[in-house]
Amino acid sequence: MSRGGRKPAGGDGQNLVTILFVLGVIGWGFFAIDRLTEPATPQKVSKVQGRATGQESGWRKTAREWLTQKIGTSAPQPKTSEKARVSRNVAADEVPMVAEPGNLKAELAEEAGDTLIESRADPERLEAMGKFYFYKLNSKGQPVLAMLERPTAAAGNLKGRLNELIRGPSGAEQDKDFIDSFIRKPRVLGASVKGRCTAVDFDTNFGSGVSYQTLRLQIQQLYKNTSAWQGTECLEITLRGKYSPHLGTDGLFFPRRIDAAWLKQNL
Repeated sequence: MSRGGRKPAGGDGQNLVTILFVLGVIGWGFFAIDRLTEPATPQKVSKVQGRATGQESGWRKTAREWLTQKIGTSAPQPKTSEKARVSRNVAADEVPMVAEPGNLKAELAEEAGDTLIESRADPERLEAMGKFYFYKLNSKGQPVLAMLERPTAAAGNLKGRLNELIRGPSGAEQDKDFIDSFIRKPRVLGASVKGRCTAVDFDTNFGSGVSYQTLRLQIQQLYKNTSAWQGTECLEITLRGKYSPHLGTDGLFFPRRIDAAWLKQNL
């Protein structure tokens, strides 16, 4: 003790050093324990990083697949783990930020499955078989009319049948060597039976810009089909309700009523 009743300054400094040393040892001990018990890989950091980078890459992949399907090319199918579906409320021009819908069409088909089955099973909606005459090349390479039985949705409709005839043979029928004589498609404005004749009214595309040979084949085909369908003996052709005696680029003349005798002598 000093004369003023105070402790020497050296003793206080020594106690402070001792306290700091003890605190340093305790802190180093906790640090060592934490290092010893920490896993080899930082799971929390990798989890956060994986969540950020993985989701971004997944979005980019989904956008590429979505755009690929939009332009009609084949796109990779989603993995089993990516069974998320796109909301049906997503706009058509919006890229979804979830996995590709995959079987969305199949789901819609399953929902409408009962309706599809009922419509197929309805006998009134089934197409009837009809007989049509289309051109086909014979062994000499010449076009001749050959009968073709095909499904038709206009079994009792003369105008509908004529439109199907002018539409020509299908791709599968063309593979069987059937030929379309109506390269330029006229529109049927009306069709009816008047006594012994079938009357057909076309727009002005009939006979326009076609040669004599093509127009001859078309008239023969119309006569053959209408006489087979309706049992008529002659054919009347008008353009917008008016009879025109000359048609085609060569000005082919044909009478108001075309019958088998005139066809045999002139065509």
